[in-house]
Amino acid sequence: MFRFLATDRLVLVGGAISRRALRNRATPPVFVGTPLVRPLSQVFLLVGPGR
Repeated sequence: MFRFLATDRLVLVGGAISRRALRNRATPPVFVGTPLVRPLSQVFLLVGPGR
């Protein structure tokens, strides 16, 4: 039972910290766009010279 309490606390604290970071530092389009743009740009940069 103690393990579940520690896991719940970890999830709640981690969620609160990430929510605060999202609200204070990045707008939602930037927060969502960054994980999409970076891998796509890597694919284009690495596939281009290989053709």
